[in-house]
Amino acid sequence: MTLKIFIFAMLALFVFLMFKRSFRSLRTHGFYMFCAFEALLVLLFFNIDFWFEGASSWYGTFSWVFLVVSTLLAFSGFYGLKKYGEPGEAFDAYFVYYGCCLQ
Repeated sequence: MTLKIFIFAMLALFVFLMFKRSFRSLRTHGFYMFCAFEALLVLLFFNIDFWFEGASSWYGTFSWVFLVVSTLLAFSGFYGLKKYGEPGEAFDAYFVYYGCCLQ
């Protein structure tokens, strides 16, 4: 258990150092990517003990398929935020016209 906490702390520190420049402005997508990475890290460490129980059963196989697919979707989303994360002029004009809070 102590090793697990130490590994979690080291990975959390690595993620923090990777995104520390984005904390200067909360309007950038980097802050939200940091929160998403930390949330995934917490989920990983809460559930890692249960991943190998019954891994060869039918529900274990479905679980692993869903785990791999959700991991691919998460990294695809992170890549999209990193590459296409800047809002365009149409986005700014929309929020200037309609305001920040849509009801």
